[in-house]
Amino acid sequence: MITAKQFRQKSQARFLDYISRRRGPLKPPLQLGYRQIFIIPSRFGAGFAVLLLVMTVAGLNYNNNLALILSYLLLAIFLSVSNLGYRNLRGLNISPAISKPVFAGNFAEFNIPVSSHQGQRFALECWQEECCDQLTAKPGRPASLLIRKKTEKRGRLSLGPWKLQSAWPFGFYRVWSWIVPDDTCLVYPAPVENPPPLPWSGSSVGLSSLAQAGDDELHGLRDYQAGDPLNRIAWRSSARADRLITRESEQQQSGEIILDWDYLPVAGTELRLSILCAWVLEAEKQKLNWSMRLPGESLTKGSGRGHQQRALSLLALYDE
Repeated sequence: MITAKQFRQKSQARFLDYISRRRGPLKPPLQLGYRQIFIIPSRFGAGFAVLLLVMTVAGLNYNNNLALILSYLLLAIFLSVSNLGYRNLRGLNISPAISKPVFAGNFAEFNIPVSSHQGQRFALECWQEECCDQLTAKPGRPASLLIRKKTEKRGRLSLGPWKLQSAWPFGFYRVWSWIVPDDTCLVYPAPVENPPPLPWSGSSVGLSSLAQAGDDELHGLRDYQAGDPLNRIAWRSSARADRLITRESEQQQSGEIILDWDYLPVAGTELRLSILCAWVLEAEKQKLNWSMRLPGESLTKGSGRGHQQRALSLLALYDE
C-alpha cells in the first residue's frame, strides 16, 4: 500500500519532470527567468482579497465614496506587489551546492551560493521537507543558503530537489521556483567506538610497545588513551593540567601498519568498514605511515590529511 509520503514524492517528481520539459532545465548553475518562476496568492493574500471585495460591495451599497476610494487604492497596491514579488526572484543566479564529507550519523550541510547583479533580493527562503533557511542577497556580495540533511548510511547522499521561495514584500503572494540539482555529499562510514589495536606486520612489535620505556627519544606529550602503560604517564604535567597526560616516544622499529580487510576477525561488510575507518583515524592521529588493502582496491603506504581522505573515500564508496 502506498503511503502519503510516497504519493507526495511521486507527484512531485512528475511535476518537476513536466516543468523541466516544458519550461527548460532546473539544474544549477542557473539564472532564474520568467519560465522558471511561479506565483500564487498566499492565504493572507486570499483573505485580503476577500476583505477588499466586502469593502467594495459595502461602499457601493451605502454609496460611500471614501470606502470605494480606499478599496480601489488597496486593490492597486494588492495587484502591483505581485510584480515586485516576481522581480525579487527574476535574474537570481543559483550555483551548485558546496558540501564537505561527513561521517554517517551526522548532518550533511549543503551550502548553495546565491548571487544577484540586479539589485538587492529580500527574504529568500530555501525549503526542503522540514529544512528551511532564509537570507537577503545584496548585489556584489557572496551569500549562500544552507540545507542540512541527516545521514544514515555511507556513500553519496543526494541533495535532491529543493524550492526557492519568497513572500516579500507584504506576504500577499508566494513566489517560488524549483531547483533540481545533481549535487551530492560524500558520507564516510561511522567509525566504531572501541576498535581492535592497529595491526602491525614485518616484526613482532605490537601497538602497545610504541609507548614502552627504553632507549627511546622523547617525542612529546598527548592526552591519555585507554591502554597506555602507567610508567609513561607524565604525573607532573597531569597534575598541572588536571587530566592524565602520556609521554610519547619515538622508537625505531621495522614493522609497518597494513590496514588489511582480511585481517579483521569479524563478519559483515559494514562492520569491517567501520573498523577500518576507526583504524585510519587512529593511524593518522598518531602520525604513522600506513597502507590499506580492500578486496579489489588498495592504497599505498603514506600519511597526511590527503592520504587519510583518499582512504576514507575508498571506504565510503566501497562496493562488493
